[in-house]
Amino acid sequence: MNRDLRWMAFFALLGALSCAPSPPVNSDTLAAELTAAEVGAAALVREWAATGSEGRWEDLSALYADDVTWIEQGELRYNGRAAVEEGIASAAASGLSIQTNVENVVATALGPDVAAVRADTDIVFGDAANGGFHFDGMLSAVVVKIDGDWLFLEGHLSAPPRRQEGALRERAQRARAELTPEERAARRERFLDRRQQRFQGTQ
Repeated sequence: MNRDLRWMAFFALLGALSCAPSPPVNSDTLAAELTAAEVGAAALVREWAATGSEGRWEDLSALYADDVTWIEQGELRYNGRAAVEEGIASAAASGLSIQTNVENVVATALGPDVAAVRADTDIVFGDAANGGFHFDGMLSAVVVKIDGDWLFLEGHLSAPPRRQEGALRERAQRARAELTPEERAARRERFLDRRQQRFQGTQ
């Protein structure tokens, strides 16, 4: 057999091997892998909540993939792990406590190493009664398994408008309750002055 024929035979063999049927997938094995993925993804969400609440900032940073994207209220907040770490460092430096609670965690395996998760999420930054911030909404995310660890690849925190409005009303009510009588009178006078100027402007 000359050289050309040997190459033809070699490529023919490669073609035959590439067309060979894949070995059958054991359905029990796949089901077990998908179940394990859902367990791992749900555990990641719970660990995410615990690390922030316990002030384990380095552990929190380690829960994100290098190319993570994180969206809050429809706005891209962090692009890449470095940006996430910068945000976490700022939170740690602020000295504010963070309490995060997650409930109704649901994980859906999309494969042995990737899953979609969602959870009802309640986060309190600092003291909500004294100028802190309260988030009451949902976390939705895509998580992946890399080198044996489950990490956030994409995350989105969002809250319904009615919850945001309710939180704003509560903060406004607390702020008004803390005003002195003189401050309330001054605010009322400024409000009436603006109303009068607006009315005169329409005449």
